[in-house]
Amino acid sequence: MTAQEAIEIIKYASAFNSDNSPLTKALDMAIEALERQIPKKPDYEADGYDENGNLIYDYAKCPICGHDFEEGINDWNCGYCSDCGQSLDWSE
Repeated sequence: MTAQEAIEIIKYASAFNSDNSPLTKALDMAIEALERQIPKKPDYEADGYDENGNLIYDYAKCPICGHDFEEGINDWNCGYCSDCGQSLDWSE
């Protein structure tokens, strides 16, 4: 079972618990945790130019919390955001 399939099942189950009960809150937390396991692409930003005038995309942000990543510094190409735990997909 994939994380997305589990999310769909939990959403279906939570439809029967539409109140503000502890069960509903727990199901919402489970959905949020599973959604963070589905890799999302960071938001790339250019912050300079190379010698030919082309933009250099060596700066990125987590699409969920906005955590900064800079190429050549600590966590570029890491699997997860160190601030919120979002799984990241760095592929082109």
